[in-house]
Amino acid sequence: GISVPRELQSKAGTLAQKAAAAGIPGIQVDGMDPLALYEAAKLAREYTMAGNGPVVIETLCYRFGAHTLSDDPTRYRSQEEVDGWLAKDFLIRMRTYLGEKGLWNEDMEQDVIDATTKEVNEALDLADKEPKMKVSQLLKNVYEVPTPRIQKEIKMYEAKEEN
Repeated sequence: GISVPRELQSKAGTLAQKAAAAGIPGIQVDGMDPLALYEAAKLAREYTMAGNGPVVIETLCYRFGAHTLSDDPTRYRSQEEVDGWLAKDFLIRMRTYLGEKGLWNEDMEQDVIDATTKEVNEALDLADKEPKMKVSQLLKNVYEVPTPRIQKEIKMYEAKEEN
């Protein structure tokens, strides 16, 4: 639940070990380490593709932002905690690793930022040119088989949209 540490939600030491109750292997991995995460996912995929069934992967990650717009993480997090996790940020770790290998630099990063910004802006411009969807159409598109209540709402919105 929101604002409740995982340790208070389950008596299990890890979520990965809860997989055993379902007869499924579980892996716990540092989700802030892209290379460790890749390796765990690769092993789980190989296991699954060999016909052995599913694998639970528990990634130990830190959510830097709030759960919701109404959540205030300062109620249950200290600045020291946040700062400690910022030092483990996966983007910084990967940037450092690739930089040390000579595979990444600030110019390359700026090129990616510029290209991505351009692509997003073009997509937003294109989306803005699309006709605005009516609520009735949205409801028709969301539900393959609308419930009686949704059918009633569709009719109600269609009537409003005609006016």
